[in-house]
Amino acid sequence: IKLVKAEKVFYTLKTAASGFEKKAVLTPEPLPVVFRNDNNDILKVASELYFFPQKEADLRRKKLKSVFAAVLLFGVGLYVLSVFNLKNKALLGADTILNRFKDSAVALMAFQPAEAKKSLLAADKEVKEINKQARSLGLASAFEIFGNFLPRFQAAADSLSGLGKMTESAVNLAGLLEELKNKGIEYFFNGEGEKLLSLLKESEKEIKVINETSQIATEGVSSLRPDVSFGSFLSFKTDLLGFEDFLDSFIGSYGDLAVKNGALSYLKVSDIYDPDGQLTLKVQPPLPLQAVTTNWGARDANWFFDFSSSAEKVAGFLEDSRIYSDKKVFFDGVAAVNTEVFKSILGITGPVSLPEYDLTVSQDNFLEAIQEEVEVKKTKDKGQPKSVLKDLTPVIIEKIKNLNSVEKDVLIDVLKNHLENKDMMFYAKDTAMESFFNKYDVGGKPFQIPAGFSGGYLAVVNANIAGGKTDAFMKQEIYLKSEIGLDGKVSNFLTVEREHYGNKEKYSWYTDKNQDYMRVLTNLGTKLSKITGDTKKTIKPLANYDLEGYLRDEDLKNLESEGIENGKNVFSAWITTFAGQTKEIRFEYESGNAINLSAGQKFQFVFDKQSGVKGGLHYEVEAPPGFKWAENNGIVFSYDADDSPKRLILELTLKAV
Repeated sequence: IKLVKAEKVFYTLKTAASGFEKKAVLTPEPLPVVFRNDNNDILKVASELYFFPQKEADLRRKKLKSVFAAVLLFGVGLYVLSVFNLKNKALLGADTILNRFKDSAVALMAFQPAEAKKSLLAADKEVKEINKQARSLGLASAFEIFGNFLPRFQAAADSLSGLGKMTESAVNLAGLLEELKNKGIEYFFNGEGEKLLSLLKESEKEIKVINETSQIATEGVSSLRPDVSFGSFLSFKTDLLGFEDFLDSFIGSYGDLAVKNGALSYLKVSDIYDPDGQLTLKVQPPLPLQAVTTNWGARDANWFFDFSSSAEKVAGFLEDSRIYSDKKVFFDGVAAVNTEVFKSILGITGPVSLPEYDLTVSQDNFLEAIQEEVEVKKTKDKGQPKSVLKDLTPVIIEKIKNLNSVEKDVLIDVLKNHLENKDMMFYAKDTAMESFFNKYDVGGKPFQIPAGFSGGYLAVVNANIAGGKTDAFMKQEIYLKSEIGLDGKVSNFLTVEREHYGNKEKYSWYTDKNQDYMRVLTNLGTKLSKITGDTKKTIKPLANYDLEGYLRDEDLKNLESEGIENGKNVFSAWITTFAGQTKEIRFEYESGNAINLSAGQKFQFVFDKQSGVKGGLHYEVEAPPGFKWAENNGIVFSYDADDSPKRLILELTLKAV
């Protein structure tokens, strides 16, 4: 016990002794009472102790012992009461801290670090007050003494320490992310990459501290408050673990290709046909493409529904082109960005003027203006029709750099929406970075059907082949009806409606017929019984691939020979739609595996959307005879969306009628 508390006990005893009926006397040689601290250093020597004549000594001693015991008990009681008050404060504070961390997690996931910082500062203040009160009670020494006998004391000590470190690092991280949000774009485009890298490295350091201390803090607080679940005490901890791995790879993989030392080194916009024109590798293209091209290249490599598979092919073809192979250039990753993203950016930055082209590009005319310049005007450079994109890009970047804080917030929200709509996808060769992209569902990975899956899966994949630029004026509606029979088998009736509304456009690349090669991906084991409304086509290859020594891509070979892609069955057909027309194609197929028909059985339907496709999804599933769906208490469950999400997962429950 600290000196101040020892003095209180001594003087209380002194006062009690002087209050006896007969005056006490001092001993001829007063016995010293020594007060020491934890390090055995002498804090105070007291000698004014009262003693009494021998005859009264026993009585006085008994009374004095009673008084001492009472005072000691009173002091210990006060101390224990203070500890329990601290515990109650800690428990109440734990709820507050938990809620603050939850709020900050939501804010960070929305990339609002300033809001997250407010919540974290409130949590940090609460933690500091608890630790301050613990220090005033000398609990550090108590934890050290009793921790050897009672592990719970040690857990509490570790918890308070870990909690303090964790909240402090979380506050620091939020501040770093706030600077990254406000200044990151400028650092990247203004050649200040060292500042950007410094921010990322500091963020990585704080994340490590959070991950190291959060488990101790969570376990310690949970031991005190078992009635509350602290599993999500730091609900973004798992996300931070993935982000830490991503930063490790990101910081270490910067090269001299386009980014150097964390800043943009150069940006070159080229025609994809340039590297394909210098590709010496001869690869047999997918069968539907063999009527329009002899060789497979980067321009057509975005063939697989799994974006990572397509990205690997694109990067491989580029690296084999003499444009890059002669310079030993390799690509660390691939990003796919739809035109809708550029439209949205122009909606924030405002129109961009290009005087040398006599052109103003805006959100409303982006696609049409660029296409007209490339296909018709070719104003600036007859030999490089896509030079307009090369000249437009740095102007847009400059406008992005100069956005104010409000506009940056709008830009972040817009880009988030495009990520959620699959308008932007990313692939990296580095496994940690690729894992990060897939974790946040921006890697374009299809749903992986688990073992024992009970339900249905659907993805409709379109490939416009020799159909001009008509995809810009196509709308697609997907209708699927599933019926579960008495045998547990699921019969599926799929109708895909495609509307071509480019008939009023003035250019032929918009009014041309749309020739769509459609692939339908379903559960493994499904059996196709009928296709109607399709366009019959006979593909005549432009080359004799075997005689001319063309290579065969193994992934493509497996897809075409086995009819399986990414663990799903594939049904394919052509559908041709003329401008101003609406066409329908229908597929009928049955599941290979029966579902268990019993009350409480779960049934899942999963739909994956293709990037860039506009249109709705309409789904209904009929329960088997003798059952209905618990979710709507009906025989048929329906779902309708005018604009389908990038992934839909419905979980339904069978209920006996």
